Formats: sequence, structure tokens, C-alpha cells
Amino acid sequence: MLITNKLNIIKILYRDKYDIKSICEDKMGNIWFGTYLGGVYKYDPNIKEWEKEQRFTNYGKAQGLPHYSVFSIIEDKGGNLWFGTAGGLSKYDPSLKNRTGNSPFTNFTTAQGLPGNLVLNITEDQKGSLWIGGASGRGLSKYDGKSITSFTVNQGLLSDKVWNITEDKEENLWFGNSSGISKYDGKSITNYRCSFILSSVRCLIKDKTGNIWFGSGFGVTKFDGKNYTNYTMAQGLANNSVLSIAEDKIGNLWFGTYGGGVSKFDGNRVEAIERGVNIPLENQKDLKKINGKLVKSFTNYTTKHGLADNTVKCIIEDKRGNMWFGTNENGISKFDARQSSSDGFSGPVGSFTNYSMTQGLPNNTIFSMLEDKTGTLWFGTAGGGVCCLNPTSPPKGEGNSSSFSRSGGAPLFTIFTTAQGLANDVVYGIVEDTLNNTIWLGTNLGLSGLKLSSLSSGTEGVKFENFNSKTGYPIKDLNTGALFLDRKGIIWAGTGDKLVRFDYSGIHKSPDPPAVFIQAVKIHGSTISWYNLKSDNSLRRDVNKLANTNFENLEGLCIEDSLAIVNEEVVSFNHLLTAAQRGALRSKFGDVKFDSVSRFYPLPVNLVLPFKHNNVTFDFAAIETEKPEMVRYQCFLEGYDSDWSPVTDKKTATFGNIPEGSYTFKLKACSLDGIWSVPVTYTFEVLPPWYRTWWMYSCYLLTFLSSIGLFFRLRTASLRKEKEVLERTVKERTTEVVEQKELIEEKQKEIVDSINYAKRIQYALLANDSLLKQNLKEHFILFQPKDIVSGDFYWATKIIDSLPISNGKEENVERFYLAICDSTGHGVPGAFMSLLNISFLNEAVTEKNIKQPNEILNHVRQRLIESVSQDGAQDGMDGILLCFENGKITYAAANNAPVILRDHLIINLPTDKMPIGKGEKNSSFTLHTIDTKKGDMLYFYTDGYADQFGGAKGKKFKYKQLEELLISIEQKSMEDQKQILTTTIENWKGNLEQVDDILIIGMRI
Repeated sequence: MLITNKLNIIKILYRDKYDIKSICEDKMGNIWFGTYLGGVYKYDPNIKEWEKEQRFTNYGKAQGLPHYSVFSIIEDKGGNLWFGTAGGLSKYDPSLKNRTGNSPFTNFTTAQGLPGNLVLNITEDQKGSLWIGGASGRGLSKYDGKSITSFTVNQGLLSDKVWNITEDKEENLWFGNSSGISKYDGKSITNYRCSFILSSVRCLIKDKTGNIWFGSGFGVTKFDGKNYTNYTMAQGLANNSVLSIAEDKIGNLWFGTYGGGVSKFDGNRVEAIERGVNIPLENQKDLKKINGKLVKSFTNYTTKHGLADNTVKCIIEDKRGNMWFGTNENGISKFDARQSSSDGFSGPVGSFTNYSMTQGLPNNTIFSMLEDKTGTLWFGTAGGGVCCLNPTSPPKGEGNSSSFSRSGGAPLFTIFTTAQGLANDVVYGIVEDTLNNTIWLGTNLGLSGLKLSSLSSGTEGVKFENFNSKTGYPIKDLNTGALFLDRKGIIWAGTGDKLVRFDYSGIHKSPDPPAVFIQAVKIHGSTISWYNLKSDNSLRRDVNKLANTNFENLEGLCIEDSLAIVNEEVVSFNHLLTAAQRGALRSKFGDVKFDSVSRFYPLPVNLVLPFKHNNVTFDFAAIETEKPEMVRYQCFLEGYDSDWSPVTDKKTATFGNIPEGSYTFKLKACSLDGIWSVPVTYTFEVLPPWYRTWWMYSCYLLTFLSSIGLFFRLRTASLRKEKEVLERTVKERTTEVVEQKELIEEKQKEIVDSINYAKRIQYALLANDSLLKQNLKEHFILFQPKDIVSGDFYWATKIIDSLPISNGKEENVERFYLAICDSTGHGVPGAFMSLLNISFLNEAVTEKNIKQPNEILNHVRQRLIESVSQDGAQDGMDGILLCFENGKITYAAANNAPVILRDHLIINLPTDKMPIGKGEKNSSFTLHTIDTKKGDMLYFYTDGYADQFGGAKGKKFKYKQLEELLISIEQKSMEDQKQILTTTIENWKGNLEQVDDILIIGMRI
């Protein structure tokens, strides 16, 4: 028997091993193991740690057991233990074990009435009677404490070979044998025959109604306590080879098959409805009916329906009602089997979502699945480690469900492999230990515990605890499905060669870190005798003499100090160095400086290395008496590294090509219990190369300064000559520039004078104030050219016509015309256009005697096209022409439109969207009449005011803001309105340039 000090492992030996045939836990907490040819072993977990060798007690023939092979064990209501052996039935009375002369064993064989001595199963019924089953062909026996009664085929058993016995809640006894099942109700025996289908069971579950379902290589079998019902491909099963079974929340059974996909069986729901169980209607919608009657049916899903693979190794249902299928080679399939899409979930009803390596799954073969208490799904893979599916927040309208879709590159799976500390990347089993907040993983290389609390900082801080041969525990590969966590928090695991009982709470970790030491400092990988480098000549002679002696006569040597050298050489080189070797060592490393050599481990104190020796190796070790090979190390060369090195079991660290500077080597070690030591340190210095020393930098500086001085001296002489030449040239050029400046100023003055004269001519052609005052009662004009002359203009004229009336008399008709126009361009070009436009207006009114404003504009447009648009140019103007006649106002407008302000409301009058000149449209201008009321304000303006840039953000003033401004000043006098408009645009413009000519005319009716 082998017992380790950290993990309870039962390995019962007989030559190579014993087979464990039965296990039982008594009321005292002892665990009894029945073996084949090894007797019975009792395991007492209450024995103290320091007495662990006494935890196991073996019972064989010497202690009173009738045979060494024990096939079954039970404890009766009185606390007695019963053993079914190959030599009969044995009763063990714990109260007799310490009484002198009394054996605690009482044996029953054929001599006491047993039909045969091979006892395979024992069961105690609720009345206290024992039922004994064997395989000797002698049937079944009942022991009531007084006598033994036998039951065979003669009493109605299906077979005399009984393999197992159990009692149901109605106190019926069930006997399993090679031909089927027999039930004994206390009066009679009822037999249920079964076929060979139960001879290859691969999976089984007990459903919510108490039925037992067996999955085998021959289909699936339901046992309801009375009868067996077999389902194969003939009844609709997808494939007869069933690998996995699961039951969902509404009662469907799901069968994962080998090569046939998944089958969903709804028979349990149909049976429940027939029994009168109230099942919600939404859970009945998918049930099939024939002639109005519900029928049991299989629904099969394969790769044609979206399943990832047709071989399904494991099945689970999550808390949201989704079914998850782990497949053989194509990853995971999630199946949303909800019955309607109106339950707050999105996605098509009965849809598959597949996850494979394309979506980030580390391996496409899934051995195990688990949903933990938080709803996180875990998947154990065949070579990709373990991973968990990361849920996102539920989309809007999806209630509390979670979605697993991803966008923006977010990872779908969090993967844990050997890189994060997992023992092995093949994971056969997963269980959750809520007591220790740990996910336990059965791998191909022992047991791994993932601490869930360590996940809060991401995968970088994840913590695994591994229990395998590498960490000092004799556990290798775990079997598929052989990982179980009992209610006491004990893990039971089946491996390739043993049964393992693992009590995590029983692991005692040492709180002390290992002691860690730096053992040697090497240069360029060479081992150095530091005492030798530090010693004087007399001491070297003593050591050389000592190296050539046979140690039988050391008399006359300076042995006190020389022994330190001898000890260092023997430890470091395994022999004493010769004089020639010491000389070569001093020749190579004689320029290395240090103050002294430390005791215990010979290390140079205050080491100073020349730059050519900037490759340093440290050898180190930690003191760990139990398992020194399990110690892990981290090191950090401060000033050279950016962070601690990865954890390693290597006991040496090399740093090459170290720049000049001071460095501190830090080293720490971790015990096998995960306790890190305080870092030990070693400080040394690397000198710069000769060409980077301070005196060489001084030489560099002097050479540089001398070069600069010489350069400046030569450069100054050159500049002096250039200065003389330049002064002569400047004097000549200055004379020329002065003459040119005077000429330019004279020309500029002539041009400005000409433009100012042009301004006088332009202003003379504009409507004069007296004419405007005679014909407009209240008005103002804001005229602000961008330059000296303007492309905007306002023109007016008054025409008196005599019209004949009755009796040969004539009547004078007065017409007053007012134009507000914006010519193409501004400045001098705009001024020329304005003069041309004014002349054409005068021509139309005075010479051609055209009276209607629209016809006047038609004439002006035609003249502009004839005069300036022959080469395709589109010069002209936008504008408004008004005619005041006997209190009536008519107008025609091109692009610009008059505005009426009445009762604080802006009325934009219609206009023709075409210019006075060549454009895309060439239709006749429209004649409009303005209906006015007393007190109305009429405004006429060009685009200069609204297009001016300014304000806090440098944007346009815009027409909307202009209209709001006009509304605000409507009631003010004409002079005040003009002043407010002027001040507003100046403040808006600020320091920005005026972009266009500004013209606004306002008049009150």
C-alpha cells in the first residue's frame, strides 16, 4: 500500500495491483474497499496526519474473513458490516473487534443454508432482512436474522444468476440478472425479460418521472420499473449507437449518437399529458397528432439541419433553455429549441449556432461540458485545453437572456492551456467545486484546479493548481467521465491504474518560502576563482605548493588563507588548479576589480567589470528539503531588464552585451506550495569602453571646440570680404529700389486718383438724394462698397407723360422708377458693369420709352447679351426694378426679391430665378404688383449683407438672421434702422475682410 503526504491515493498491490470490486462508507465515516484476492481494506479519515500510516487496516483470512475476494459490502441498520465474498457471506460486528478471544467476523456458507458460497450482491430491505444474490446458479437467498430462505427459478426467478439487487420506495425488491429483471413484492415474483441491448451500455440517466434510460450500441432502452421499452432506428432513432443522453427542462430526451446526429424524443411529454399533467400550451405546440391524438415521435437533427457534426460525445442544457452538443471533430453546436419566438428571445425557432476553431474554439473535439453557477459554459477539448464562452449583455428586447454573438473583434472564447498553467491540454472531465470556488479539470496529465477568483484580473492573472507527477503527486491520465465530486467536497477520480480519493481541504501548505542563494558569478561563462584573483604573491606561492603536495605534510604553509582558495577551487573546478591555470586566469581577468570575497559562497563584493567583460552569468539555488526539483525561479537585472523573467526551473541566468552602468541582480524562488521568497540582490558595475570614458569625452570636446574656433576664424574672414562686396551691391541696388519705389508710388497715386474720379462718376449716375426725397416719403439707403467703386448700385428716374383726355385736354402721368441691382463682380470690374447696366436702363426708359418694369428688364438683358456675352460670358446683374404710378407699385425682379414687413411678419415677394443677362433661362420677366398697407416697411437688398463672414465661428450672416434683425427694428426711424444695420454688420465682421458690396434700401408706406 502506498500513501502520499499530500493526496490520499489508494493503490492496493498484489504483485502489480488488486482490482477494487466494491466500496462502502459506514456511519463513522470509514470507507471500506472490497478487492479481488486482496481482502477488505478499511480507510479511517479521522487518523491524524502524523499517524497516516495507520489510516488503512487490512482484513483477510487471518482476521476471520472467509475469502480474500470481496464482491459486495453493505452496512445494516444495526451498524454491522456484511461482506459478500467468494467463500460465503461474512458479518463484521465492530463492537467485538477489541474483545479478547472474540472474532468480529461471523461467516455464513452452504453449511448454514446458503445455496452457494459465491455472493455477488447484498441488500437490506426496510424490514431489516438481508437479500443475498450470487452467480453460482443457486438463485437468491433471504436472511431474516434467524434463518436463510432460498429463491430460485423454482420459486419464480427469471434466472438463478443474480448480479445486482435494489429496493424501491414501495419496498419492492429488484433483482438484476443476465436474462432481465425480477421484482419481489413480498408475496410473489414478477419477471421482466430484456434483450442483449443492455450488455453494452455507454450512458444512462434517470428522468424526472423516475424512468431509467440506457444508451448502448444497440439503441436506447427505457425501464419504467416494470417493463423495458427499446427504441432503435426502426422507431425513428437517428442511429443505434448512442453516446450521450440528456433531459431538457420541458421533458424531452436528447440522444447523441455516433454518426447519426442528435435525436429529440418527446414521449415523456406525451405520456405526462395523457396522465393529466398540466403542461403549458406553448410546450405542446411541437407535438405531433394523428387523427387528433398525440403520438410519441423522434425528431432528428444532423449536419443537414445545421448540426456541426453527426457524432455527439456530450450534451448539456443551459439555464436559458439552449441545448449544447459537443461533437467529435467539428466543435460545438448550440440549439435554441424554444417553442415560439414571442418569448422575448431573438433568432429563428429551433436554430443551430456552431462554434469551431474558426470562431476561436481551441480544438474541434469536445470531451466534456459544464455550466457553472454563474451560467458560464466550460468546454474540455482534445488538445486545446479548456475554454469558456464569454456572454455579452442581452440585446434590447431579449429580457434576461444572453447573446453570444461578437462584433468589433472581441474574443468569443477565453482559452486556458498549458501556457496559462493547465496541467495538460487534453481535458476529459469538468466538475465545479463551489465550496472552494474552483473548477476541477481531469486531464491527460493529472488533475488541475482553476481558481475562479483569479479570473477577475483576466487570463494574465489566472491561477492553476496542478496535481500530477510533475508536482510530486503520482497521478497520470484521468479516464473519460471518471471525475466525481461528492457532497462532502471530496473528489473521486479514476485513472489508468488506481482509484484516487482527493480531499483538497486536507492539503497542508507550508507558509515558509524557500531560502535562495546566489552560488557563483561567472564572466563570459567562465568559472573564476575569486580568492585567487584577490590573493597576494606569498599566498599564491603557498597555494601552488599546496597543489603539488599529497596533503600528508602541510607543515610550513600559510594554510589559514590558502585553504580558502583551495576550497573554492575544489568546489568550483572539482580539482586544484595548476600554477599555469591560475596564471592564465589572472591574465584573462586580472583587470576585474572588487573589494573582497563573500563567505560561504565565494562571490566578489562590489564587483567592477571592464567593458570587455560585460557578459555575466549567475548560478543560484534554493534550499527545499522535500522536493527541490519543484522549486521555480524568477530573476530581474535592474537597469537591464524591463520586468521579471518568466517563471522557470533553470538555476542559471546569463546577461550579455551589458551597457556601462550600475546594475542590481534580483532573484526570488517559489516553493512547491506557491510561496515566493523575498528577493536576494547582488550589485555590480560595468565600466564604459575607453572611447566612452570621461577623459576621452574631454578630448572630444577640446577637439570639437578647436574645430569650431578654426571654422569661425576662417568663416569670419570670408564673411568680411563678402560683406564688403555686399555693401557695394546694396548701395547700388538701394539707389535703384528708391527710384522704382518713387515711380510705383507715383503710378499708384495716379491709379487711385483715377479710381476716385471713377467713384465720383459712378456716384453721379446713382439716384440723387433730392429725387429720392421727392418720391419716397420715409426711406434710408445703406450703401457700403467693398472697394472704392462698387458693382452694386441704385438707380432712379422720373418720367412725366401727357395723356389726352376728353374735350381735347391732356393729363400728366408721372412714373417714378427705382432699381436696386448687383452687377457681376465688385471693385473696378463691377463698377464698369454697373455703368453699363445704368446706361441700358436709361436707354430703355428715356430713349425707347418702355414703361413696364418687366419689359425694361427684358430690353436690358437683350442689350447685355449683345454687348458682353458674344464670347459666351455670362456677365450681367441681379436686381429689382420698381415703378411707382398713382399710388400703385409694380415691379420685376431677377433672383433678388422685395420684402414686406407687416405686423412683425416677413413677406417675401415672388421673383424670377434668372439673371439679367445670359443664363440657362431666357423667358420674359414677370410683372408683379405690390399690395401695400399704410405703415408697411419695404426692404430691397443685394446679397452682400447676408453673405458677410464673421461672428464667433467665422460663418455667414445669412438671410434668416437678416430678416430677424429687420423685424426687431421695424418700428424705429429710418435713420436708426440704418445705424443699427451698419453697427450690426461691423460687429459681425470684426477683423475679417468685407467679402462683397452691401446695399440695403428701406422705405415706409
